[in-house]
Amino acid sequence: MKPFHRSQNAAMPRLQASLSTAQQHRTSASSKKAGNTPPYPPRLQAVVDYIQNHADLVGNGLPMYYEVSSELQTPIPAVMQGLTSDVILQEVTGKQQAINTVQAFPAPARHFADVLAALMFVGGGGLDYAHNLVTPLSWGSRTNYAGPSVPGSAAAREAAYVHALIHRAEGFCDGEFGSGFSNANYWYTAAAAATHPISQPLLLDIKFLAKGKPRLEALVNSYGEYFAPSKFVTSCSQALTTKDLEILSFCKNAAKSEWHLLFRHCYTRLVDELNM
Repeated sequence: MKPFHRSQNAAMPRLQASLSTAQQHRTSASSKKAGNTPPYPPRLQAVVDYIQNHADLVGNGLPMYYEVSSELQTPIPAVMQGLTSDVILQEVTGKQQAINTVQAFPAPARHFADVLAALMFVGGGGLDYAHNLVTPLSWGSRTNYAGPSVPGSAAAREAAYVHALIHRAEGFCDGEFGSGFSNANYWYTAAAAATHPISQPLLLDIKFLAKGKPRLEALVNSYGEYFAPSKFVTSCSQALTTKDLEILSFCKNAAKSEWHLLFRHCYTRLVDELNM
């Protein structure tokens, strides 16, 4: 596959600078909470860096095909190619030899590796690849594109959360159950995202992004004490419709903060399941 790079508009450097500042603010405020979770392995860190610089996580207009992964032709970034769930487990544990992941690692670890891989694909525009990884963990029935369901997964809530991010990126495109934005609200609810462990850190991030900007401060204040997913989805869809650049820029930065927090959370859970 060819490397996949999104074109950047002139405003992007300012957006990245704002997000980086917010992430530094969050890191200093929550370093104790992070505990002793090890740093990302180099290949995962390269993906995190790519997301920071290139990803569009809000209604990027990419349609989904709902096909099995082997039949998809969607290009993904070079930095993500070959990073399967098995390889993620090898990278995290340092076991580079060929292994049978099903036998070598417990189910919770495999499932969190699937969720991490799905998060990477969301950021790289591979929405169907991501969807095929999280659907069995979060949907109670077999599907033609993702196979049988996996009931009772320890990663079910996080899989549902990633499911929401997939459909929010799908945006106005029609999917299986209405538009992507509409479906995102369903999955945010399924994940109980408003009370997820990343909710309050995310609210701190977006408050920092909105600081000193009256319209954005009013928007964030309407969320209350927790991140309000349905209000955020509405903000994203309305900003895209009206081409409100201030709110759209805010939404894109907030979505990146959300991605980074969820990725870190799932990575920490994976490390915990591996007893590292």
